[in-house]
Amino acid sequence: MAENYQRILTDLYRLYQPDKVSEVPELLRRFEGREREMVYKIHIKYGSPETQRDAREKLAAYLAEKENPGPPVPQSPHTPLSLKPPPSSPKLARKVPRTSPTSEVVEVRTQLNWRRIAWVLLSVLLVGSLSYAGWQLVTGKWTPFALNEGAGITAAPLPPRFVLANAVHARTECQGREKSRDILRYGSELRNYSVVDDCLVLESDSGARYFPGKYFVPEIVFREIDAIFGNDAARSQIRHSFEKRALRVWFRQNGVMGSLAQPWKDSIAGPDRDPQVWQIFAEDEPSDLNVWARGQFSRAEADPTRPDDLAVTITSLADLSQEKLLVFSFDAAEEAQLHPAFDLGEYPDRLIREFPREGDEWSRFFRQDSDYPAQQGILLEDPQGTRPDYLLLLENEGLTVTEEVPRDTIRIPGLPPIIL
Repeated sequence: MAENYQRILTDLYRLYQPDKVSEVPELLRRFEGREREMVYKIHIKYGSPETQRDAREKLAAYLAEKENPGPPVPQSPHTPLSLKPPPSSPKLARKVPRTSPTSEVVEVRTQLNWRRIAWVLLSVLLVGSLSYAGWQLVTGKWTPFALNEGAGITAAPLPPRFVLANAVHARTECQGREKSRDILRYGSELRNYSVVDDCLVLESDSGARYFPGKYFVPEIVFREIDAIFGNDAARSQIRHSFEKRALRVWFRQNGVMGSLAQPWKDSIAGPDRDPQVWQIFAEDEPSDLNVWARGQFSRAEADPTRPDDLAVTITSLADLSQEKLLVFSFDAAEEAQLHPAFDLGEYPDRLIREFPREGDEWSRFFRQDSDYPAQQGILLEDPQGTRPDYLLLLENEGLTVTEEVPRDTIRIPGLPPIIL
């Protein structure tokens, strides 16, 4: 029994806390006779919320049973352990051929061995299937709502899905534009849904509600993206789901991640990796001067068919003085193009805003100097007004600093704030 608990505890610590595997023999010695209780407590300390809840219930039941064991079932000394059929029933009173005790033991052991082998094979098959499905889901090679055209509504025995956009309106039809009053906010969990085409469907007494599937992701993907945002202001101001997906791609390609708690960190990065942690910290009040800006920085002329580009500053949690400026461009299908990151080490504590192209509505307030490039750019501005400001332009090799911008060209006395 001790060997079994040693194996169980070793497996648990390999899963939750690999650096404590060497302490298993000492823990078994200290908790001798209470090994089962220790297993439950390890699940409660390190497991997921569902595992913790289940372990607490089992621990409470185990302690209650241990403190108040039930009374033994009374048996009369005259009552035999096995009842024989009455002799008055000739059909039931047939003689049973005798077998040797040795043959009975061999037969029972053989049956147990076959049962164990069957259980092991079934367990291996189940674990392998779930692992492969989970890998396909995490890597994005399989999406639960990608059905063949004309497949119709299909039951979805799938994990919960989480809302990635700031808000998703329900629709009366999957491909229709008419929206209902039902809204799911960022982070809302969707369960018990079915699927039609590219929509997730909730059935109710008032009828079916259709939600576009592109705004939903599995929980592990949601946790990975949500960890990129260092405060609620950043979560709400980076509002589009395609912008958040683009951030996840950049973080993965560059081997960094957001601030994730266990066990999500091990599930996403692996138990043996400790990647650098970067996050976005937006200003509490949204304004045109922030850690992000939207515009058409990658286009010489305005293109209303494509979403705006996104420029956003990320900060290293290991060294808050390390900052990078990322720029993403999007095509009409909301597919992202990732541009090289711009290191802000020489320009600390700057906020950014859109610098409009020549001829735009606010151009005359910003472009008092006719020598500025006609292209739309990103302004690196000192919010304290004590250091120079610089204009960044997006070129083939990424963002480049073109020139210093005088302070009097970006101050607009007597005018309300510009909301871009």
